[in-house]
Amino acid sequence: MAKKKKPAIPVKKIVRSAEWYSRALQGDKNNLGLRSVARGFSSRDGLNLTKGLTRAQKKKVEKAYHELKEITAQPRFVYRAKSTSKKEKARMKQAQQLTQSQTKTDWKVALIPHTPRKLKSGKFSKPKIYFSKESVTIQEYKHKKIYVTLNPVSLVKNPRKEIAKAIERDAPKAQRFAVKAGENEMPVLHTKTNIATFVISLMEKYDGESDLPDESGNRGDAPKNHHWKKWLKQLVAYDFPKPTKGAIAKAVNTFDDARRELQRERRNERAREKYEADQQLSKREMWEWQKSIKASIKSKPMKE
Repeated sequence: MAKKKKPAIPVKKIVRSAEWYSRALQGDKNNLGLRSVARGFSSRDGLNLTKGLTRAQKKKVEKAYHELKEITAQPRFVYRAKSTSKKEKARMKQAQQLTQSQTKTDWKVALIPHTPRKLKSGKFSKPKIYFSKESVTIQEYKHKKIYVTLNPVSLVKNPRKEIAKAIERDAPKAQRFAVKAGENEMPVLHTKTNIATFVISLMEKYDGESDLPDESGNRGDAPKNHHWKKWLKQLVAYDFPKPTKGAIAKAVNTFDDARRELQRERRNERAREKYEADQQLSKREMWEWQKSIKASIKSKPMKE
């Protein structure tokens, strides 16, 4: 006997306002706009806010803006090419592969992870960025962050050997390591001795067949969509000149504080978007109600 299909859960349609699309394209005080960081979203490309956007254009903006919000869920520094030379283009491409490798948007900048520090002048600090053939190094306030690339094929064969080889190649002097999951960094630091054990545990939990673990933010989704090969490609190595407990704790706390502040801003933004969508929907419902009344009046026969 054929199984009965479960009825689909009705999803409330989100009606975005014109202000939302304007904010997504042009940005505001707390958010980057697509026009400043990506190609294909200017008025020359047909996205004219004055005339209004078509359905296809709105879909394009929503998809790209969602990718941008995913990337900027953690503190980022906008790295722009200093010139049009081949060397600078190669650096930009390398930085984008390290930080924006899983998106389909045509970015014209590299959004490099960086925790800004407020200076005495009132401005925020900028990181120093160093490029090598295999990795990118970011000089933070009192420590360096090196992006260590892992080989998925070698990880399957011998994960401990591949991790040790990659660390020795890119960051031999680093003392702490974090896993870069997709576009963002996991906010937990591990020593050189236990980082391999942690990576192996992630590979076992996200093998594409087992149910997603409780700590996953995607519970209920198909496990195959979250296979570790899709997002486990890099480690972030922390190199401290003086690896004291206080220095390590300060780096972690500064990163967490900046991340929480971003999360707070995103919650406020989601609440604002929901309010605007409800307002837009109520306007549409009122217009449809008035339209139905006019139609019913016209349909009634006139009394002689």
